[in-house]
Amino acid sequence: MLRGPATELRSRLRRIAGALLAQRGTSGSWRTAAVALSELFSEIAPLAPNEAVSPDHEATVLAGGKAISTVDAARCISDTERTRAFLTGIAHTVRSGGREPVHVLYAGTGPYAPLVVPLTTIFEPERLRVTLVDVHPTSIERLDAVVRALALEPYVEAVHCADAACFDPPRSPPVDVLVVETMQRALTREPQVAILRHLLRRLPDTVVLVPRVVTITASLVTPGATTSDGARALGEVLAMDAAWARSAISELVPAATLQLDEPARPDQVLTLDTRITVADGIEIPEGASGLTLPHHLSEVPVDRAPATLSFAYRVASDPGLVCSVTEPWGVG
Repeated sequence: MLRGPATELRSRLRRIAGALLAQRGTSGSWRTAAVALSELFSEIAPLAPNEAVSPDHEATVLAGGKAISTVDAARCISDTERTRAFLTGIAHTVRSGGREPVHVLYAGTGPYAPLVVPLTTIFEPERLRVTLVDVHPTSIERLDAVVRALALEPYVEAVHCADAACFDPPRSPPVDVLVVETMQRALTREPQVAILRHLLRRLPDTVVLVPRVVTITASLVTPGATTSDGARALGEVLAMDAAWARSAISELVPAATLQLDEPARPDQVLTLDTRITVADGIEIPEGASGLTLPHHLSEVPVDRAPATLSFAYRVASDPGLVCSVTEPWGVG
């Protein structure tokens, strides 16, 4: 039985988790809970202030994308829709797991592992175990402090400081759930795809991926427009699920080919929209989170038609979707 400071901290964490997971909550109550979660973690393991020169503020450019800094990773907690949807989806996935305990491999934890730590207040260690991975020593240092302060040792199989895109996942106990949220809008900049394709090829086919699917669609829109009037949907570009990630073995992975039958208006650009299915029935829709804001491909010419838009996903230090345009008879 917990005694001392850990008891009070876990009580606070339990109240916060309850508020974030409450289906009948409001946007205001969820936002308040996300702020409270950030404040709790900051009390346990403070980060360097903005004006300080510190490794906490340093990002790392990896072969598969940019690993955002420890401070920026902590700020992601305030993206309420993202935090709430992932917590809800992971809780749903753990409840649906057949084996006990359910072993979660969480890659890209940042300093606080906010997408699983609150769940230790609703699941016992006999139901939930976690392996935690992050590339930044500054994040691992804070994560160790969180584990100790909240007495999470019974839940934690191991904590690793490693690039998850090169990490050899544990074989015992076998991993049941893989959680990776290292992404930006339209899967740009960060190493989500590099991490997934590496880990999923080394994990059992039965592993459940969170998020289940990241769907990217293309449209022609007017940047900055307050309504969707005049926007034209072109179709689905990519649906990244576990099967797609396992098959993405090349550095330039072919995606969809879409037809442009009419040219865009002068004020329109090719735009990628993102929708995230975290778990069955749990989604982050377009524009609801920093992860699903529109991404404009202003450099792609869409002012002439008919034309063919050929998309591919580039896995590199600056990852993302690229598009080439082909007009009839090779013009363009």
